[in-house]
Amino acid sequence: MGSTLYLHLVKENQYGGAVTNWQNYQAISWEVQDRWAYPLVPPLKGNRILKNNVVIGENTVVAENANVSTCIFGENVSLEGNTHLENSFIMSNCKIEHDVIINSSVIGPNCTIESGSKIINTVLGYGVQIPKNKEINSELIQARKPDFCEKEEIIGKNAFIIKLDEEDYETKLYKSSLLLPLTSSNQTKESSDEDDGFSDSGDEDLSYTHSPVPDDTKLFFTEVIDSLTRGFEDELQCDNLILEINSSRYAYNVTVKEVNFNVVKAILHMYLRQPTGQRYFSQLLSYFSPILKNYIRNEVAMVDCLQAIQDAAITNEEIKENWVLFVLKWFYSKDHLSEEAILKWGKTLDSKTKFAGQVKPFLEWLEEAEEASSEDE
Repeated sequence: MGSTLYLHLVKENQYGGAVTNWQNYQAISWEVQDRWAYPLVPPLKGNRILKNNVVIGENTVVAENANVSTCIFGENVSLEGNTHLENSFIMSNCKIEHDVIINSSVIGPNCTIESGSKIINTVLGYGVQIPKNKEINSELIQARKPDFCEKEEIIGKNAFIIKLDEEDYETKLYKSSLLLPLTSSNQTKESSDEDDGFSDSGDEDLSYTHSPVPDDTKLFFTEVIDSLTRGFEDELQCDNLILEINSSRYAYNVTVKEVNFNVVKAILHMYLRQPTGQRYFSQLLSYFSPILKNYIRNEVAMVDCLQAIQDAAITNEEIKENWVLFVLKWFYSKDHLSEEAILKWGKTLDSKTKFAGQVKPFLEWLEEAEEASSEDE
């Protein structure tokens, strides 16, 4: 058939593996941590290796009577006595007090674990503070209190269990009208009696563009752009890119709403930074369609998507090409956005703005199609 098959023979004690799911990611991470994947090992510049496969960073202090094996410590970590650590990552600027047990866990930067606590198979995000004598097993912990938090999910003042059921979490956000429409600085705020996720909840609330973007969110947005750009150029599988995005989400402690918003915004940004026509735009959107499908799951996520489109349009008004109509039609034709969601969102727009004028033809077309469908019934 004229085809060529390439192969590489490995030795008896070698193997190859691809990161296609969380189980593979964890297994390969452990082997990198244990230095079995040499030369793909954590850098040792400024670090030193202790016995029992322990790597510590600069200015890290480990008590003499600490029992540590197969661990990596970042810089400026303080580990007090009578502690037991195994198979774990301890990132920079952490403080671990005496009589603490940590096993198969990742401790993020600037975390504090007070005496007597036990951390097993757990990931702590940035700045988490675990109080004394707490036992945590197989959890994801963040320092910021979620919008919805049950009593049993509160570990301490700066330690909260992350909800794993994202759809239920998004539904609660939607029903409580915490999602505000994206508005430009010259748009007027209109109150609404409907609790549909598209209306403002009061005069004291600020619009999305008025709120300062946290540094972590900016960093997350940059990471997403880098991942998507590299994935598109190297033709990587979207499933792997989704894993990268989710990893960045937990690393930067961003909400589900922020993930949805920034993923859509990043895809649009890839085109808008160098517009080259609708053909390329269509290829770009089609390539990332599995990612869009993964994050735009319900009406709440559709709100985030529409807000991202609006934000991108407002911040790129100098682009003469009316790409907004093309994007809305594409998202609608691929069932990423529903007719109902688009029309509800359209009612929140200020008709005097340039953006409202751009999307008006599409909204009118949808309304006419809806009326025609109603008449047929």
